[in-house]
Amino acid sequence: VGSDQVWNAYYNFNPFNFLNFAQDDKRISYASSRGTKDFPKQYQEEIKGLLNKFEHISLREETGRRAVSELTGRDDVKTVLDPTFLLQPSDWNEVADKAIFEIELPKKYILCYLIGNNDNYIRQVEEVRKHSTTKDIIVIPAEENPDFKIQGATEYRFASVPEFIWLLSHAETVVTDSFHATAISLNLHKNFIEFLRFKDTEKGSQNSRIYDILNMFGLQDRLYSDDNMKWSEPIDFSEPAKKLDHLRKDSIDWLIKAIED
Repeated sequence: VGSDQVWNAYYNFNPFNFLNFAQDDKRISYASSRGTKDFPKQYQEEIKGLLNKFEHISLREETGRRAVSELTGRDDVKTVLDPTFLLQPSDWNEVADKAIFEIELPKKYILCYLIGNNDNYIRQVEEVRKHSTTKDIIVIPAEENPDFKIQGATEYRFASVPEFIWLLSHAETVVTDSFHATAISLNLHKNFIEFLRFKDTEKGSQNSRIYDILNMFGLQDRLYSDDNMKWSEPIDFSEPAKKLDHLRKDSIDWLIKAIED
């Protein structure tokens, strides 16, 4: 098992997602995602029993790894890369090469992909535009936030995976609150600016996964802030790229060993 939000029990607790049907067969979790920093109290004992039937457990978020380790009492829970990182940039570029566009696009642009519907997003995007040499904006409306608009921006509502990757890979800057838009921006060495979709105090907040991925690559300063303008500076990807190469090999090695053991 391994998928985005598959173990987010605030959103949907389903024992199936913990492989409760597997009887005595070997269970492996690769980069299962919780999204949140803990499990709801009413499910914790059941989840603990299900997790302890796994022979190998890994998660894509360090916060999630700590929570699972604490809940189960296990010290063998591993943090691995999100599966999108296991592909090289050349693999993603092959996907992007299949993109087909029905409209004319600006040559240079800021790409906005924002899942949250937050009142401050428009002001923040305008601040990003103000501090950028690129003024054109392309908005990909998220399914969760289909009515998000920026005055004068180009809206592209027809993005399948190739178009999404192409638009991201050709952007001057990516503005997002999405974990996977962040992950792919990192993989493709694209400047990105991170908005927070939730308040840290919200029940079921998914901010921890954003903090985790930024901390993993030493890019905490990509978080938008009114008080600290480091997010407006270009990213030096030399160290994050070395870290990614190391973690990619480590994650693949862990998965192969888990399967072969």
